[in-house]
Amino acid sequence: MILLVTFPDETDLQLQAYQEAVHTSLSERNVSFRSIPMANLRETVPRLKESDALLFPDAAHPLVLATAKGPARVYAHLHSLQSIQRQKPHRQADICRVVSGCDAVFVSSDWDREMVTRQCPKVHQDRVIVSGYPFDPSSAEKYRSKCTDSNLVIFAQKFCADNLNVLETSLAEFLTERSYRVQHISRIQTLAELWRDREARILLREARLRGLQLVVCTDKAEYFERISRGAILISSWINGGLPVETLESSALGTTPLAPRRGPIAEFLPRQNLYPPYNLGKLSDMITSPPPVPQLPKMSDPARVVDIYCQTMEVC
Repeated sequence: MILLVTFPDETDLQLQAYQEAVHTSLSERNVSFRSIPMANLRETVPRLKESDALLFPDAAHPLVLATAKGPARVYAHLHSLQSIQRQKPHRQADICRVVSGCDAVFVSSDWDREMVTRQCPKVHQDRVIVSGYPFDPSSAEKYRSKCTDSNLVIFAQKFCADNLNVLETSLAEFLTERSYRVQHISRIQTLAELWRDREARILLREARLRGLQLVVCTDKAEYFERISRGAILISSWINGGLPVETLESSALGTTPLAPRRGPIAEFLPRQNLYPPYNLGKLSDMITSPPPVPQLPKMSDPARVVDIYCQTMEVC
């Protein structure tokens, strides 16, 4: 049986959406499973058997390694190497410990798999499985706004140096001078993290002086509705995990643009990808945007869950 470990509701909304997509797809496919809240995991572990398969929604959680020492098989989805690196001081060692401690680790793309196997050459490569990323468009579509502003450009990634927000700051000034409006949509859950990051605070202050408007959303309904008002959503991630907001924007009818690098290049068509750091090319794409793309097969929850089940041998 699959034991789906679930994080509390106040966790990051994207992780919540991931959990809901997996849970729904498991139910629809009549797979035998039950959910275990993270808070109850410690008392559950001693009762587990070798036939049980624990599935963690985030390989970065410290209990993944602790649980791997027990009798049950352990699987987890690794959303990005950075998610583990931010939590641990010995970066490469801990990434490799997580991968080698699990029976298998799922990643969203071939790019992610290459990064993991490159950092952990001694780990058996068959432990790293490319599953895609489960995204249920219905989670966003019902909040779609009927009003779209053709001059509104949206950013929705975390505001930090890792996400190249220097580009966002420069672009805000460039677009504002050309009569565009530029908004950074932030979930209230990530705002506290932003205020703790001194470099990000300074950069955000500069961006706002250059015309960027910060919009803080208190729930997912407002978050999705705000994104759907924009004509274009831009991601500038180049080293992190999959920018899920690009999938969300596709479901909401807003054209996503992202760097031609990293996992997103396997999820968006080439016409929606720009050369990293190339402000000129990106500006041209904003002026004459490509159409809103169809969601890729790699984001189909049923496909992802099939790969999970086959790997865990529970089909």
